[in-house]
Amino acid sequence: MKRCISLLLVCILTIGVLSSCGKLPAFTSMPFNGDISFHAITLTVDEKFIRDSTQSTADLWVFEHGNYSEYIIISKKAIDSDTTTTLQSYLEYLTESGIEAEIKPFLDGEAVFSSGTINDMYCQEVVFVHDGASYAVSLRGGTEDAFNELISTIQKS
Repeated sequence: MKRCISLLLVCILTIGVLSSCGKLPAFTSMPFNGDISFHAITLTVDEKFIRDSTQSTADLWVFEHGNYSEYIIISKKAIDSDTTTTLQSYLEYLTESGIEAEIKPFLDGEAVFSSGTINDMYCQEVVFVHDGASYAVSLRGGTEDAFNELISTIQKS
């Protein structure tokens, strides 16, 4: 199961990189860290992380630290269902995959919070719906305190 999730993540990153060919102007407004605006949200990425432009696309930003001993993934995906259906479907997918997840209040609505170990790396994620899209903010390899600090900076714009 861990391999399946890892393979899915690699496929998503590879597709994102390949689809970004010829779209370099999207990177000109993508900050390396600090206070960032990502589509319809804002958040603060700690200065120890740096954006990996080889893995980032317009809808997927990757920030790494310590040669990927820790990394942050921020992504956006358009949805065509309501918030409740989107979050419930994602919750079911995660729990069926053996990942601990729950829906909790977040910002002015609800979000799926998940945590688990993937490829010997502790991973945490929040997924919420805003402005017709689902947003995911993930911390791989960090601590719960670092994750909580990161998500406490998220705001809808």
